[in-house]
Amino acid sequence: MWTHPKETQALLEFAVGGEFSVNDVRLQSAWSSAFWRDQHPLGIERTSHITVLVRDLRAGLKTYQTALGGTLLHQEESAGQKQSAFVAVGEDTVVELVQPLSASNPEGVELAQNGEGVYALTFKTTNLQRAADFLQSKQQRVEWHGTESFALNRDDAFGMVMRFTQRRIPNDPR
Repeated sequence: MWTHPKETQALLEFAVGGEFSVNDVRLQSAWSSAFWRDQHPLGIERTSHITVLVRDLRAGLKTYQTALGGTLLHQEESAGQKQSAFVAVGEDTVVELVQPLSASNPEGVELAQNGEGVYALTFKTTNLQRAADFLQSKQQRVEWHGTESFALNRDDAFGMVMRFTQRRIPNDPR
């Protein structure tokens, strides 16, 4: 079952586990993320969060807390540019709901062009500089956002907003 993005701030899919989940190695008892965290140059611990753009943060929180049973972890405002709320949904997923406060920042432009929905994926890494160096060695352009995160240039990421961070989301129990 899918929801309509106009009703839930993003397209949500609800599915009963089936044949497709049997072949996902991450769902097998022997799966370990140790190689990706400890040996691979990206040092990926896990997905930090999925960013969803919303027109109204309060309405987004209502959907993610009430309808999806999420737990509010943290709220913040970024220098008059955006308001964010981080919501834990399920065991391993954190969604960052972002309401742009400016039509000219990247999130505001994206919201105006494409409406509410998934905007970015951010990975938590053990070593941000090592991850950036590795990606740059593969001709990926890195755009730094302060000292705690960077994003790949969208042209190098098939138009996606893909970020890496060392930041721990406040109150994140993972």
